[in-house]
Amino acid sequence: MSNAFVAKLQAIPKRIYTGAKLHVVSERDRRRLEKLRALHEREIQRLLAAGATSFQRLAVILRDSKQRYQIRELACWVLGRLGGKQAAAVLLEVLRGDDRSLWMPAATNLALTYNRWALRPVVTILEGGQPHERREAAAYARSFSSDKRAGRHLLAALRNTREVPSVRARAAEGLGVLEYHPAFPYLVNALEDKAVAVRFWATYALAMLEDLQAIPALKRLAATDEIILPHWWSLKREAQWTIRQIKMRIAQSRA
Repeated sequence: MSNAFVAKLQAIPKRIYTGAKLHVVSERDRRRLEKLRALHEREIQRLLAAGATSFQRLAVILRDSKQRYQIRELACWVLGRLGGKQAAAVLLEVLRGDDRSLWMPAATNLALTYNRWALRPVVTILEGGQPHERREAAAYARSFSSDKRAGRHLLAALRNTREVPSVRARAAEGLGVLEYHPAFPYLVNALEDKAVAVRFWATYALAMLEDLQAIPALKRLAATDEIILPHWWSLKREAQWTIRQIKMRIAQSRA
């Protein structure tokens, strides 16, 4: 296995490690990063052992429903790191496919390809009559695509009260990730949404927008909303964190 594709796969952990190492500030972080690199190297070897010695073979493994889920999920991860239109096309195919368990891994890694060619089809999924799990995955792909144009599509999803809460919550999160400021008044309004997930991620998004005008509404939330979002924490705690983040970020920008 000495071909160029194999070499490219084997170089992925080093490339990730080299970029992340620039931000390491402690010995503990360095050891953690070394363990992560070793884990990625073992994962690449597992994929190669499964036969992913060419791009075509990698795509075949991902499409093979008889293949173990962990290997197929790993194939999605590798495609995200390879990037490019070819990788984006395969991930988009999976997102459009029938295997619900792979929709989110495909969307997550589709966002990493930064391929604008795939963005329009993803919007079609987000806006269309697809199963809501696929729409949620599409919202994630748009949120982390680093394309500010995604903001208006995510805002439309947030404002659509007929949409399921999980999709609207994912859209709210994405508006924060993209720092989409036109969404500010709608995110403030979403703090009073009936769905706890929508309130939670709207609260998070407001931290990213860094606008002091949100603080009165956030203080009301922090004083009254102690509901816990499953797998996360309470709205009260998130609101308190957001208030601190807004004040800290604004103070830093003025320093």
